[in-house]
Amino acid sequence: MSRRAEAALKRLRAIGLGLPGVTEKEAWNTTTFRLADKKMFAMFANDHHGSGQVAVWLKAALGAQELLVESDPARFFVPPYVGPGGWVGVDLGAGVDWDEVADLMGEALALVAPQPRAKTTSAKSPRPGAGRAPSARGPRPLTTKASRPRSRARPS
Repeated sequence: MSRRAEAALKRLRAIGLGLPGVTEKEAWNTTTFRLADKKMFAMFANDHHGSGQVAVWLKAALGAQELLVESDPARFFVPPYVGPGGWVGVDLGAGVDWDEVADLMGEALALVAPQPRAKTTSAKSPRPGAGRAPSARGPRPLTTKASRPRSRARPS
């Protein structure tokens, strides 16, 4: 590994392992960063397939990859393999903004972190359909087998 790559990986480790719950794991002959040793959110790329580039590939929010690559294609790129899934590559060459890398790693981690569940305000379970906006035709009646009218033959 080149000195430049070693220095970049050292900085990347300091950022990644400084985030809560993050572990480092070797996979595909490179360093990856994961939440609780499970969900990967970042991968170090050193001269991947002879590219000559030292970079980090990060999970990105929907639409972020396109915005970043369009805003600065010299720093951001669509990485192979994970790029079609929305991940973004960040070149860690000369002039890298490590504060920006730290922010992007934090955002990537947040994307794999479990989301808190909404708490209910009452002990009762809400009725089916509660909380939904009514349709333009008005609320739909609850139709279960028990609430459907029975057709009975009437004596004539």
